[in-house]
Amino acid sequence: RKPPGARWGGVPDRKMRRFTAILLLLAVTTPLLLSHAEHAPDSAASWAEGNTTVDAEHEAMASLLIAWNPYTWPKADNITSTHCKWSGVKCDEQGFVSEIVLRIKDIEGIIPPEIGDLKNLKMLYLNNNFLKGTIPPEIGRLQALTHISLGENKLEGPIPPEVGNLTNLEYLYLYNNKLNGSLPDTLSNLKKLRHLGVWQNHLSGEIPASLSEAGALQFIWLNNNALNGTIPLSLGSMEHLEFLYLSGNYLSGPVPVELGGLQKLQGLYLSANNLTGAVPCEVATLPVLKKLDASATKVEWCGDLECAIEACKKEAEKLETEEGNAEKKEKVEQDGVKAEL
Repeated sequence: RKPPGARWGGVPDRKMRRFTAILLLLAVTTPLLLSHAEHAPDSAASWAEGNTTVDAEHEAMASLLIAWNPYTWPKADNITSTHCKWSGVKCDEQGFVSEIVLRIKDIEGIIPPEIGDLKNLKMLYLNNNFLKGTIPPEIGRLQALTHISLGENKLEGPIPPEVGNLTNLEYLYLYNNKLNGSLPDTLSNLKKLRHLGVWQNHLSGEIPASLSEAGALQFIWLNNNALNGTIPLSLGSMEHLEFLYLSGNYLSGPVPVELGGLQKLQGLYLSANNLTGAVPCEVATLPVLKKLDASATKVEWCGDLECAIEACKKEAEKLETEEGNAEKKEKVEQDGVKAEL
């Protein structure tokens, strides 16, 4: 990967990018402008109607091109062709953009608001690049999206609440950025969401109890942020949840016994928090739980699954012995009463 700010052929990279971007903008938009001139609309209403066509998407794609690194995307041999032939771009049968897959392309710049004009976009993969700035709220207009990955960039600012409009979303990856603020309550609207990956950011505030309403979630990665407060009891109602990563935050209070309702849970990661009390036996003995990490916390007993299970067995034996002793004592007392009579 060529690092940001590198030089190309002895010419300062920034100046070369600006010059190339201007040339590419002319190459992309000139045919489009000529097309509009040849078919000039008779009224503002007819223009507005035409602006919802593939031409409008081409304009939106031109905006993405100018906002990002023109050296690596799209390839020079197809820059003047329809955007459906650009590298990393797929269109449906009607010519609307359905996929943008540009992983590890050294893309720099911001995510422009015009991305919200790609109304038929289903997959957006921009991870492992050098994108900066904020996630535009216009992304909430992409209601056909099922997959979005913006991980491993330099994005900052909050997660826009408009993501709650993406009701077809199944995979949301925003990991390893500089995002801050709290988790939006609107995540509860994402009834089809399976994976939520926002680890390694600067997110703060409490985990919203409403997150449990995104009931299809199987994987939740909230680790390595600055989340505080207690673990919501409502998470115990997520019947499809398989892995829950909460390590590396400032969570406090006890591990909720309600998590014992997660019958499909295979991995529970709680390390490096301020949790107290003991891991409830209802949690430690879940039927398919394979990994429990509560190390570097203030929980009692121990922080791994094997030790927690052993502690639960000892506690159960202790209770059984105490109950047995209580029964014997009661019987002795009853026998004594009978003897007196």
